[in-house]
Amino acid sequence: MEQQKKSRVITALAVLAIVLLGVGLRCMAISEEAAWGDEALTAVCFPADGFQEYLRCVFSEDDRLRLAPVYYWVQYAWSLAFGGDLLALRLLSVFLYAVAALQLYCIVESIGGRRAGLWALFFFSVSLFEVYYGQELRFYSLMNVFALAGMHGALWYGRGRPVAGLALAFAGNAGLVWTHSFGVLFVVGLGFYMLRYRCQPRLLLSWWGAHGLMAVSLVGWMLWLRYDFGGQSMAYGDMPAGPRELANTFLQFSGGRFSNMNPAAYMPAGLSADLVIAIISLVLVAILTIRILFPCAPKRSQDVKPGDIALLLVCLVAPTLLLFTLGRLWRPCFFTRYVVYAALPLYALMGLSLATIPQAIARRGISALLVGLFAWQTLALPRPFRADYGAVRRAVASDTAASRTVLALKPFNHQAVAYALRNTPVKTELLYGLKEVAGIATQRATEGKSVWAVFYRWDDLAGFQDRMDAADMKTRHFRSAGMPPLTIYHITKP
Repeated sequence: MEQQKKSRVITALAVLAIVLLGVGLRCMAISEEAAWGDEALTAVCFPADGFQEYLRCVFSEDDRLRLAPVYYWVQYAWSLAFGGDLLALRLLSVFLYAVAALQLYCIVESIGGRRAGLWALFFFSVSLFEVYYGQELRFYSLMNVFALAGMHGALWYGRGRPVAGLALAFAGNAGLVWTHSFGVLFVVGLGFYMLRYRCQPRLLLSWWGAHGLMAVSLVGWMLWLRYDFGGQSMAYGDMPAGPRELANTFLQFSGGRFSNMNPAAYMPAGLSADLVIAIISLVLVAILTIRILFPCAPKRSQDVKPGDIALLLVCLVAPTLLLFTLGRLWRPCFFTRYVVYAALPLYALMGLSLATIPQAIARRGISALLVGLFAWQTLALPRPFRADYGAVRRAVASDTAASRTVLALKPFNHQAVAYALRNTPVKTELLYGLKEVAGIATQRATEGKSVWAVFYRWDDLAGFQDRMDAADMKTRHFRSAGMPPLTIYHITKP
């Protein structure tokens, strides 16, 4: 009894240490993270004169958000307690990370024991993908919390706790769907998983019936809002995703990068371990799957049930492939962050695989290698992660000209620039094309104004510079911090 108590205390301390490590990584240089386009849509609504005014502001900026408002209710309540400045709002996501971390540990511990739970918790805590979205002033951390509740409920449902399991899963799934409309993909994936109970009609029909009511409620909500689904879908206009985007999604999920950009160019000596981490992750998942499916598996893995592994695999693969398919058949809407929660089962599978490797020397060697690789990725990649719109504010503030104006190309860029300059008298202008930016910059500079122009990573800066040279404008430019950096031009008339 005393030994068991001591073991529980050690485990609790280990869980606490890993969670604090994750909090520390998410808080590292968090005050230097500027609000980018999507974040600025929400941040600009603070301070608000009451809840209704806040919602009016949020939904006027992006009408699609009315469909899934739960995060904004939570965010407003948080702001009442901790304030509505950028740092306070980011800390909501950090707090939700801690909640999700404890949920993930409990799920994996119930499947494969404490060691597996601790490893899954570690991978979640140090993943660059999760660190990035665990700082985000958006709903992604809350999506993790709800998705994990859905997974946990599904586990209970098949372990002799159908009422409690269905209640927990229904609450989590409903919260997820009303936090992000693409959460429906996760619920559909779980519905497919429930086909394992096809020989138990009562369990299958209870699950499908409850979630059928959820679907009816969602459609009713859309009708009550008079939501223009077809019109809103036109907001998605990128090129359809292909196999490259799927591979990049796994690179992000495995934790070595937080976006579709290769971080190597931003790291010392150009060395990034993201591909190595992804390969090891894939091998660990494959080893676990084979070991569980084959009856000759070593005794160490026998406590892990095939049905539990199947649940994790479905929650990893189904939402991602469904979003990919939707993006191919409907509108180009394949953004990895829309299924951010699908990375969580990967950390669970990695932890279970690592903990059930029977050879101690192999287990310790792989563990040490992964710790070293993740330490390099999370500590060597410079902060801030996001494009540094604070550099725009600092540059404009250093300009002593009597009349200044800032030009921003494209709406998402303008939103962030406008938020960065919200407390200054400087005018910002939204423009849609490089030719337009060049023309307006030339016009404003000719009027005697000091002109600043802000560009994102894919803009044709060589073409812009050629136009400025042709107009005989004096220019200088520099790049901000962040990944990707901004290019900030200063344009004046000689």
